[in-house]
Amino acid sequence: MSEPDLAQLARAAGAAAEASQTELWTENAPAVRAFQIVARQWRVTGTMAGLFYVSLDVVAVKALWADHGITATPDLWARIGVLEDEARLLLNTGTKG
Repeated sequence: MSEPDLAQLARAAGAAAEASQTELWTENAPAVRAFQIVARQWRVTGTMAGLFYVSLDVVAVKALWADHGITATPDLWARIGVLEDEARLLLNTGTKG
């Protein structure tokens, strides 16, 4: 994920949080940290319309988590899946390639 894409994701996430007045629940903090570590590990495909973010690269995710001492539990994967779905929607909105 490029620096401009990360900046766009951060702006969108910040705007959404401000608009809904949401706070990060304590039980979600480990998943958010784990997602931040792997936020650049996307599988991307090119189409006639531009780039499309498909999913996180699971092999790269596991390797990075291992490097950071993060254990991939079913609960963590479930929480990461929610973050991944939301990030994919933000990243693919208006993507020109």
